[in-house]
Amino acid sequence: MTVFVLTTVFICITTVCTVHGLPEDSETTYEELFVGATQAYSDTRWAECQGLMKRALEDWHYFRNIQILCRRACHEDTNARKYPAEDIENLVFFDKALRMSYCILKCRRNKVGLRPDSTDTEIERKFLDRVPYDYLQMCSYKMNKVEDAVKYAYTFLMGNLDHDVMVSNLQFYRTLPGVSQEMFYDVEMDEYKLDFLKAIDEYDAENFLSVTQILEGVLTAYLESIANCRLLCEGPFRQSNSRYDLYIAISNHFTAVLNCKHSCYDEKGRIFDKKYPDLISNIYHYLQYSYFKIGDHKNSAAATESYLLLHPDDMDMQYNKEFYIKQDVDRDYFKPRLEVVAFQKIKQYEQSFLDYIDETFSKLVTNLHDDVREKVQDTDDVIWENKPPFSPEDDVSHLDSLVGNLEKEVKEDSVVDEATRQRQDEAVRKYKEESGIVVTISETGKSNRFVADGFATDEECAEIVKLAEDGVMYGDGYRPNDPYIHTQNEEFAGMTPGRGMRLVIDGKATPSSYDLFLKLSNQTRDFMENFFHLKSHLHFTYTHLVCRTAVESKQATRKDMSHPIHGDNCILKKDGTCAKEPPAFTWRDYSGLLYLNSDFEGGEFIFADGNRNVLAQVKPQCGRLVSFSSGAENLHGVRAVTGGKRCAIAMWFTLDPAHEEFERTQAEKELERFLAQTSATHVKSDSALHSEF
Repeated sequence: MTVFVLTTVFICITTVCTVHGLPEDSETTYEELFVGATQAYSDTRWAECQGLMKRALEDWHYFRNIQILCRRACHEDTNARKYPAEDIENLVFFDKALRMSYCILKCRRNKVGLRPDSTDTEIERKFLDRVPYDYLQMCSYKMNKVEDAVKYAYTFLMGNLDHDVMVSNLQFYRTLPGVSQEMFYDVEMDEYKLDFLKAIDEYDAENFLSVTQILEGVLTAYLESIANCRLLCEGPFRQSNSRYDLYIAISNHFTAVLNCKHSCYDEKGRIFDKKYPDLISNIYHYLQYSYFKIGDHKNSAAATESYLLLHPDDMDMQYNKEFYIKQDVDRDYFKPRLEVVAFQKIKQYEQSFLDYIDETFSKLVTNLHDDVREKVQDTDDVIWENKPPFSPEDDVSHLDSLVGNLEKEVKEDSVVDEATRQRQDEAVRKYKEESGIVVTISETGKSNRFVADGFATDEECAEIVKLAEDGVMYGDGYRPNDPYIHTQNEEFAGMTPGRGMRLVIDGKATPSSYDLFLKLSNQTRDFMENFFHLKSHLHFTYTHLVCRTAVESKQATRKDMSHPIHGDNCILKKDGTCAKEPPAFTWRDYSGLLYLNSDFEGGEFIFADGNRNVLAQVKPQCGRLVSFSSGAENLHGVRAVTGGKRCAIAMWFTLDPAHEEFERTQAEKELERFLAQTSATHVKSDSALHSEF
């Protein structure tokens, strides 16, 4: 985490400079408050962290509301003016722009004085990504305010649905005494979304009058929310560059605003973790039937035609329209409502701009937004890149800040030298002498990652896969009983050491299978210590037996990944950097994946760089181990599993004993006690048997 040293904060506007202290000054901006809150977090001043962060959020929302108010009022004022009929050299456009600019500046001056727009784009992005709620949940928890911690954690998760760390936090909170389901709510949730869900409940209960009353309010609030979202898009151009001439600069800014405005339809249509990409259509669909059921044929026909304006080829709604007409509903009633006509007009017009941009400008530049850009075409089991993803001179300067407490011998992206190669060969020889297992290393060209075969026999793999079939649970380690963790196209199930031991105690798994599970992971850890030539012990920090199963009906048009590109101890950001800071598992130092089968399609493990270029690919098979240091130097992911079930033992390790996996340690002790008790019971039974004879 970045440590902010905060004394006083300077705000300079043109030639005027004022000084504001924290935290009492009511004029302090949300940026300053956020910096102060993060400093308090770093200094473990939990109450101050919570207080400042709450004030930061309040100020952020207040300033955004001022922006909406001013932009809306100025649009109305500017559009109400009369302009010359003849637009000479686009001067009408610039006339409107100048008047709009003056109006907004004047409105802001009246509302907030000389306060500037956000100047720190990174902090602004954190607010949009709900990062303040991440800090709030931790500070609240440290203050023993569990109810606050739960709602803040849930609020953060609703804006970051694929955030594994927060999922784990919420699972932990659920285990605490006094925590109830009512505490899990999103404080940023728009009220109309809850009303929409309430309307669906009323619809299911056939309370159609109530449905129409609620949904009319939802429709109004939804359209207003879309309008506000679009107004907020009209902010500074973050990618501005003085080298562009007037019209290119305007077009770049306009395109950025246009994309932002178009994203509002998705943003405002998501309710909890479910997306309604066309929420307005859903509203009209419910309205047309509900109005018909209460005998309001005029509004039913208008809702029907409004839906058809959005989806003219929808056969079901066309059938409904014909049915209503046969029921003597006046044909003149079938006119789309005014709000949907305006909604569709602007959406289609903007889409035509986006289509034009895509068809024309995209031919001038290379598309850099693919999820994974291929560089691997081969079909070999293990494929390594021909060159390091970073230049050699970046080894120390670029990576020291990312390594944490990794051993100095492990330099990111360093090419394996002869001394390192000899140590690796010695590790293989030593491991064979101690365990009798022959390990084959695939050439990696790196000192911080390797692929090795021979860590499990076919029989051992089959036994662990059977253990998985008997004991894994959907969503284990993420969201219990939810099979769709990383993608809707695969079912994810897992088993932790604690759950495995519980299966043994309940008689649902054999002690020998569970012991083999622990043994294989211990062998992996021991080999990694030797191979990486570590001077200190590797401690398990998390062990997970996982299986990913393709959903057969969802593979035909699939384009996503089984597990997107990520780092194990850092947060991969849009700019390609991977920040080693909370809430990432920053204590993780090494990772290992021991594969158990190959009878599935897809599912290749890949290494990638921050731009999601594929650097290496590994095909899983029984006994194959992929191991690597856990930082930004080894970003990785899993290709889509398109058929069958892919199983592996996933392991993460730390050099810091403070983060040792407590659940595993306790499970190992429990297994020892269980085996001892079982053995004692067998001895007593044998003695009793002999005495009877």
